[in-house]
Order: sequence, then C-alpha cells, then structure tokens
Amino acid sequence: MKPNKGSLSTPSGALLIIGFFVLLFCFPFLIESKKVTFNSAKSDGAQTFPLTFPLDLKLRIYRDSSPQNRFKNKRVTLGEILKESPSPVLINFWATWCPPCLEELPSVELLNKQLKNKLNLGSSDMLRLITISVDDRMDDIAKLEATLDFKPSFLVLFDKEGELARSMGTTKFPETYLVSAQGKILYKWLGPQDWLSFDVLQQIKRQSK
Repeated sequence: MKPNKGSLSTPSGALLIIGFFVLLFCFPFLIESKKVTFNSAKSDGAQTFPLTFPLDLKLRIYRDSSPQNRFKNKRVTLGEILKESPSPVLINFWATWCPPCLEELPSVELLNKQLKNKLNLGSSDMLRLITISVDDRMDDIAKLEATLDFKPSFLVLFDKEGELARSMGTTKFPETYLVSAQGKILYKWLGPQDWLSFDVLQQIKRQSK
C-alpha cells in the first residue's frame, strides 16, 4: 500500500519530524545566545541595560553643588565628573513633567544634604549624587523649583531630549544608577525611592563595597 500524500511515513514527513526535534533541541541555545548579546547588571526589575555609562557625552550644567561650582550652561562629560572622586556616584534621571519624579524630589534633597554634611566632616570618599534632567528646556527646571517648598541643593545636569537616558535604555522615570568612578554600573533602581529608608541605604552600602 502506498503511503498517503502528506503522511509522516513519507520522506518529507520524516524530514519534518527530524526538523522539529532539531529545533526543539536548539531552541534553549538560541534563547541563551540572544540573552548574552545584552550587557546587564543587577536591578530591581527584569530589564537589561549596559554595564557602563558613556563617559564622553557632554551635558549642560543647570546647577553645580560640588566644590568645583561650575557655571550654569557649561558643558561637561560624566567622565570629567566621575574622575573627581574615587567614590561611587548615584545618577538619578528625572523630569519636571514626571509625577513620580516630583514625589521623589524631597527624598533626593534630604539624601544630598546628608551626603554633603558627611563630606564637610572630612569624608572625602563619600558617595556623591548627580541628577540628570531629561526636560526639553532648562527653563522648565527653574519654573518647577519656583513652586517647591524647599530649595534644592543637588547637582543638576541637563540631558536635552534624553539623549544619554536613551543610550542607557532608560525611558521611564525616575531611574537611578549606582556607578563606580570608572563608569561601571553597580546597581539600578526603577521608579521613585525613599532614599533615606533603611533598605535603600543598606543596598547602596552593599553595592558600593
């Protein structure tokens, strides 16, 4: 009896069966190879992102609260800022149009004051804080600050239209990175945080070692 056309007992059917098992066997390896094409670091989410920050992209200064006290609108690179101290840096991406960012701002300010107080006491290797605005215009930052019930003291860089943020895969704000002096990403937080909470401070301490 001749096998029916399309039957699995025909040569073409046998090839289909072999092809299916080959694909089934290789599928996990295909997934794994796709995973390793992305650099990733520890995060509070499943999102992957680069292992290091680009250090040569220039950003404008809105306010410099560091001892260097650079002028507004001066252009600097992250590499220039990071090399000023061997200690890790918190880099916080935010925007004036982002409600969760505004919710987080008072906590960011309190953390910055605490860090500056420790720095004034002689802790030269103390963690530093950089915030990076992704607003369209620097004037938007000034307008927002005029409405706040506190005067921000943290360093603010201006990443016009979010060029640096996009290069890091950051599209939702706020997002914060803990970065070594060499630009290596040590940890990442998604969304607003209470920066003086025990859990967050312990996480910073663990990842900074």
